[in-house]
Amino acid sequence: MIVGCDNATIYGEGVQLHTSYSPSVAAKTTVADALALVQPLLPSELMAPNCLSHAHKVASLLPLDAVSFFGFETRLAEGQNLSTDCALNLSASGAELMTSGNVGHGSDAWKKVTDFYRLWAQTHSDPFADASATWLEFDSNPQQPEPNLMFGYWPNEEKCDRPWQWMQDKLFPALFLGDYSEPLKKAVQTCYDALPASVGDFQFGLMLARPIQAIRLCIFDLPTEEMIPYLRRIGWQGDFKSLEKYLEAFAPYADFIGLHLDIAGPVLPHIGIEPNFKSGSWSRQPHREPRWHGLFDQLKRFDLMCDAKHKALLDWGGHQQVQYGATAGLLLRGLSHTKVVLAPDGSAIAKAYFGIAHRDSEGSST
Repeated sequence: MIVGCDNATIYGEGVQLHTSYSPSVAAKTTVADALALVQPLLPSELMAPNCLSHAHKVASLLPLDAVSFFGFETRLAEGQNLSTDCALNLSASGAELMTSGNVGHGSDAWKKVTDFYRLWAQTHSDPFADASATWLEFDSNPQQPEPNLMFGYWPNEEKCDRPWQWMQDKLFPALFLGDYSEPLKKAVQTCYDALPASVGDFQFGLMLARPIQAIRLCIFDLPTEEMIPYLRRIGWQGDFKSLEKYLEAFAPYADFIGLHLDIAGPVLPHIGIEPNFKSGSWSRQPHREPRWHGLFDQLKRFDLMCDAKHKALLDWGGHQQVQYGATAGLLLRGLSHTKVVLAPDGSAIAKAYFGIAHRDSEGSST
């Protein structure tokens, strides 16, 4: 679960922030302008220089007011691939812009994203109000950026008309251009039905840019003690012993642990483990939340994180005054969360998610 920026006062006393963006800024700048300003502070340990061109392509897609948070993914072990995926957490105006069909280069993936935002807007009493629960993610590649889609789902949300059957019969088929296979649909239904009735905090992901028909199911409110029984019910064939080891190690340093499952007919045997904080990690940066340090210590204990990347992540947080033409603002830097991906044989890799967000400082517009 990647969270946007909602409490920038953590970056220092006296810094006053607007909660919305200035259209005058948006009309003149893109997210790439913000990235250019923070680029000198991007450590090579977290993003290789050759990945910056891809990040700039993604950042150039949308105006500044369309994005609440621009995030990056980095692997944490020594010598691991520094290829950096990135993601755009959209604002309400960004979600509305996506319905126009004018973003991207017209590929099937972009058309599916357009269809998603149109359907999403039609099923909320205040269209685009929950845009902050949606993300466009981009795998690192030298070609044109192709989006993957992640979105939060709460079946009992009162302002939404998105019952589970609508997801299965309307939304998922639309995102697969009508080719939502029956085996995949049945597997998704099995995973959903097997959950305890109290569970209702989800994120779904569709890897639209990848050559596989699959759905990622992320579950954020399944109690840790119920995870192993749940995975047995759905027929997960991964390494239970290794999973239990990591769950036990991370539990003291998080409010909850999310499970990330990939469903492609069968439930695939790898799994993602996401320790995180209920209030959102943006308002719990390492200088205010000591459990970050305990979590990093556990990652290093399992040789999943090297010293250089540990230091680079701790040094990343902060803010800087920025200027876009006649308009001043703040560029915020922070950590989002970590994730461990467990392979079928029990081996693991760790990833961290960090990023930037622009906010207008009070009285900055001229």
